[in-house]
Amino acid sequence: HLEEARALRRTGAPGRRLKAFELLKAAAAIRPDGELRQEWIAASAWPDLREDAGFLPFRTPTGNVGFDFPVQRCALAWNDIHVFDLASGQQLHRLADASGSVGWLRFSPDGHWLSARHHQEDFAWWELATGKAIHRLSAPHSLVPDSASDFSPDSRVLAGSGSQTNVRLFEVETGRTLKTLAPMRHHRSLRFSPDGTLLAVTAGTQIELWDWARGVVKAAVTNQTEANWLAWHPQGRWLAFAGEDGSIGFWHWSEAQGLAVDYSLP
Repeated sequence: HLEEARALRRTGAPGRRLKAFELLKAAAAIRPDGELRQEWIAASAWPDLREDAGFLPFRTPTGNVGFDFPVQRCALAWNDIHVFDLASGQQLHRLADASGSVGWLRFSPDGHWLSARHHQEDFAWWELATGKAIHRLSAPHSLVPDSASDFSPDSRVLAGSGSQTNVRLFEVETGRTLKTLAPMRHHRSLRFSPDGTLLAVTAGTQIELWDWARGVVKAAVTNQTEANWLAWHPQGRWLAFAGEDGSIGFWHWSEAQGLAVDYSLP
């Protein structure tokens, strides 16, 4: 099994890493040793995919795909929004009120809601159990990509771009506006912190951390380039950004020190 796993890893064939893991598990069940561990580490360094036997029905070309957090459902957009069960391929929901060119699909963490933006100007979200559109907000799409909307970790609040300069926070169940924030410049990305208390917003070359409930900026830092994407560490201690020039940076966050640069990659 060990030699077969080594040979498989070196082929570069699709599925090689996952198949190698299966072989190494079988070998370890017979006789565990250090060589198996080293080969497991070597195989882990290779990215890999395995082709699934199932396919979802793309009736028209679309690049608008969203997955829920457990990766059990998939939302596709062609005119209406269609939600599928990935295991069976069965269509679960069709959101007919989403007619038009729709994209940037995002499930809430609890899986009960789905938000989307029309390519023209509307931003809306639906209750999946009923298919009901909760709210529709008019907003220009040219400065508000996929990353300019986000559900809070508890799925109760949705932050979205209300204009080129404003960020609006909504109560998800009712569509009621809870707060309107005004970053210093137009924003391209926003993300809730893992505990839901902070909202990171890119504003030009600045990254601002908002205590959104109070409507105040807790910290602000300036990058050399405009940040297009933001992502929090699961424990909320680091904030990563991807710059417009292709750079990647990491900021360390603490209540005592605010945002401090950690390191960046060109």
